Amino acid sequence: MIKSELRKLFLAKQKSLSNFERNEKSRKIADGFFGNFDLKNIRFLHVFLAIEKNKEIETQLIYERLWRDFPEVTTIISRVDFQTMTLENLKFAPDTKLVQNKWHIFEPTEGELIDIEKIDLVLIPLLCFDARGFRVSEPNSETGYRITQIPHGATLTVLGCPKPSNIGKMTGRWCQVIYNGQSGWAFDAFMTF
Repeated sequence: MIKSELRKLFLAKQKSLSNFERNEKSRKIADGFFGNFDLKNIRFLHVFLAIEKNKEIETQLIYERLWRDFPEVTTIISRVDFQTMTLENLKFAPDTKLVQNKWHIFEPTEGELIDIEKIDLVLIPLLCFDARGFRVSEPNSETGYRITQIPHGATLTVLGCPKPSNIGKMTGRWCQVIYNGQSGWAFDAFMTF
């Protein structure tokens, strides 16, 4: 099965969840996050806000607990600059004012800009992953507005790469990139600098 088929299948499954099922899954994911991640060395954590119509997990359970129990962790969310089609990372706190952008995704109206190099951990919306561990994201989600194939040998602009992470047995970094006028994220283990 190819990624577009997986995306369609699992998005339909996600959208078919009852509110009770979504809330239970969100609670289990939040409990799993706090039970499996050691946050003592995390200072900047990027979260996403759920797209309600797609019944994405409710990350409010995560960021509100971060605010309450881990005040030393700065939470961050993205805002799209539609002029440059790039993402800006802004501090996200209980008093942050949110509005829906033209893609109907909530984002901050203003706030302190956070340099991408400071980000220690990023939570991303995920429908499923393929056999190699590559994420299959939902189009128009906060961190996956467009999914595109970057051909071998193509040149792209790297805006920044936060701390190292792993995909399966591969170590690398998720880098914010611009390719063919589109902004997104690519795993640098597949890039040559």
